[in-house]
Amino acid sequence: MRFFLRLSIISFFSALLLSGKDIDFNREIRPILSDRCFQCHGPDKEHRKGKLRLDDEASAKDLKKGVIVSGKPDESELVYRINTEDDVMPPPDIGKPLSEMEKKLLAQWISEGAEWAPHWAYASPRMHDRPKVKTKGWEINWIDAFTLGAFEDRGVKPAEDADPVTLVRRLHFDSI
Repeated sequence: MRFFLRLSIISFFSALLLSGKDIDFNREIRPILSDRCFQCHGPDKEHRKGKLRLDDEASAKDLKKGVIVSGKPDESELVYRINTEDDVMPPPDIGKPLSEMEKKLLAQWISEGAEWAPHWAYASPRMHDRPKVKTKGWEINWIDAFTLGAFEDRGVKPAEDADPVTLVRRLHFDSI
């Protein structure tokens, strides 16, 4: 199971890198930093190493330290440390090495400008434009436009409406 989960995550990152879309900090970068880096470079003063915080944008992008140099992955210490053999980060004794796809994702994020974002829970909600859909008459409410838009992007047609007996049967199984 773990193998298939890791394979699907790698596939997702591969598709993301090949799609040309900008990398979303909260969706792709923060989980990597949180899982691999915050143990030694996070908010906990007692366990922090090298006086470096990667959970704080100002500390991570401090030009004197040169850990993350926006738009310049070749000058960023972070990219050097995750790719070097000498003093690789995260340290091997932690047992959480970065995959090649995660290394490429971090380097691409830095080359795109290393845009930081507040945790999603603290960000104000924003309105998204309703997607334009080709199929008419399928939508019942405004949320259906987003679902149908995703279906059309993937070339999938929505299933036909179920008959009342099937709906009651599904309801029964959901309530068990």
